[in-house]
Amino acid sequence: MPASHATAWANIARVVKSQGLKGEVVVVPTDGLPFLVREGMDVVLTPPPLRGVRSARVVAVRERANGWGVLFEGVHGIDIASTLAGRLVLARKADLPVDFSSVEVAGARHRAVHDRCHGDLGTIREVLSSPAQDVWVVQGRYGEVLIPVVDAMVRDIPCDEALPIEVDLPEGLVPGMPPSSTDHPSSLPVDDLPATSPGQRGGRV
Repeated sequence: MPASHATAWANIARVVKSQGLKGEVVVVPTDGLPFLVREGMDVVLTPPPLRGVRSARVVAVRERANGWGVLFEGVHGIDIASTLAGRLVLARKADLPVDFSSVEVAGARHRAVHDRCHGDLGTIREVLSSPAQDVWVVQGRYGEVLIPVVDAMVRDIPCDEALPIEVDLPEGLVPGMPPSSTDHPSSLPVDDLPATSPGQRGGRV
């Protein structure tokens, strides 16, 4: 794509997964945008694969509980649809509403997130929207963590953007603990310390 046309496209959605056997995929908006994918819209799917679908026309859209079901022209069957998971959907800005540039995106993007148990999780790099709730995509030392934006998990969003967003995530939502340093003997429980003979405890036998 020529550099002069690079700004003619906008990221408006993300493919989450394939749905069913007929080629439908589940699509959600990105960065707090409203759902902008429409029938008849020509889109580019990125990053482009070496082989497979790089661009397509939207032939059908329907609302689902976990996002929107979308059918793309030329995507027939689950095998092709599954290759689209994780791809971003770009649309021509000329095909979007005239007030697109003034749409207020979620202000949480790029903010740090701190969990009560796991500590610093990283920063919010993307906001996924669905009819049920938004989901923050947090990237950091635990890899990618998906956080549903619900009161039960989000404890506090400080007005000061320099402060981290405080969350309390249930067990299993964080992929795994980062590697820890080797335990120092002084931090081990008494039962785990090496056994010593009476003569090694100080003093003379």
